[in-house]
Amino acid sequence: MVTSMISLNERLGLSKTYYRSMKTQDYSFRIHHLNRLECYLKAHEMQMNQALYLDLRKSAEESYLSELGLVYQEIRFMRKHLKRWMKPKRVRTGMVQWPSQGWIYQEPLGVVLIISPWNYPLQLSLVPLIGALASGNCCILKTSEHAPATAAFLTQLVNDLFDPDFISVVEGDAQVSHILTTLPFDAIFFTGSTAVGKQVLATAATNLVPVTLELGGKSPAVVAGDADINLAAKRIIWGKCLNSGQTCVAPDMVYVDERVYDAFISACIRWIKVFYGDTPLTHPDWGRIINTSHYQRLVNYLNQGTICYGGGFCESTLQIEPTLMSHLEPGGSIWEDELFGPILPVVAFKDMNALIDELSMMPHPLALYLFTPSKSIESAVLKSLSFGGGCINDTIMHLTSDHLPFGGIGVSGMGAYHGQKSLETFSHSKSILKSSSGFDLPLRYPPYQKSMRWLKRFFR
Repeated sequence: MVTSMISLNERLGLSKTYYRSMKTQDYSFRIHHLNRLECYLKAHEMQMNQALYLDLRKSAEESYLSELGLVYQEIRFMRKHLKRWMKPKRVRTGMVQWPSQGWIYQEPLGVVLIISPWNYPLQLSLVPLIGALASGNCCILKTSEHAPATAAFLTQLVNDLFDPDFISVVEGDAQVSHILTTLPFDAIFFTGSTAVGKQVLATAATNLVPVTLELGGKSPAVVAGDADINLAAKRIIWGKCLNSGQTCVAPDMVYVDERVYDAFISACIRWIKVFYGDTPLTHPDWGRIINTSHYQRLVNYLNQGTICYGGGFCESTLQIEPTLMSHLEPGGSIWEDELFGPILPVVAFKDMNALIDELSMMPHPLALYLFTPSKSIESAVLKSLSFGGGCINDTIMHLTSDHLPFGGIGVSGMGAYHGQKSLETFSHSKSILKSSSGFDLPLRYPPYQKSMRWLKRFFR
């Protein structure tokens, strides 16, 4: 395992040498490796499912829905559009540049570092990797030590498929991640907490390394009085309970019009029972919390309000039931912290405009979900509130579209990826002006006294 500063530096140096060979620039090289990755995943689905079950107790069905299916989709989308995206793009030029042509060339950044998290350890490793690979970069992938089974699977995958100087995996703890961020990569792509994201950004700044940060925050769901309450409850509970709530875009708190508050709570309870039965901790589709530290953190929140439903937990299996909470303790950490678990506080509100004002004063979340058929309410929320992305009358699903960039703003992140946005994130747009050598406009050359009148006309 590569862990020391010297060995990590050597690893980076070998990758930079490989990149300078220009192999990764070819379209056929990129497509070949995307195809190999897809074939490998199809051949090893059972092994991959076992790894995700060991780390998070994910069922095979949820693993496909939330991890592998999205990876396959990203590969196919890249394969379909990559040739067109790689072509130099001709753009218009103005009278000032006449006669000339403007072109934008997409070139790889070089050697990029991807630091992936534990909550979706396969998807959040491979989807950025697909973008980096399709863009023609070399890559070093740092997997999460908190999902060791999936990290081992990814290490085996990379070793089986790629030249280590092209793509390699580094395992290890937070100290290894810190060492990596001190090295002169050509870009860093980090997915994780806001606190660690700040450290990555500060460290990378010493080498002026560009950084993409995919973070989190308290993503609210807002249920208006005119919403379809049954559908809202169904989709919010699904979005909250996916991966046992350990999702960066999960609804973190629900604000419900007080007129439909009781009906919403009742609908949520009904859907929890439909999805996971009366004993969720024994249900095959109910996962576990990643480790003891996160489990204990979540259990502590259960004392900061009234439990409307659920609230059960099992330390031996690191499981917590889907839990609805109300009457939150004023000033409690449950108001401030990103919960990242299956606990859903539900807060009543009286006035939509007052709620919008309240939400506008909070840090920008990664996602926001609004449930209403009203175009005026939709317009007011979208115009007044800044957030990474979200859904109207749904949760989570916006990140499943390759046509929609995914990323945060402010404390929830910087930069975005998915689909064409991944190619832009892992590429440099090189601007080229091709001027004519057959004609040379004399106005730009000194002395300028005689040409000033004509120069002003050109620039106008």
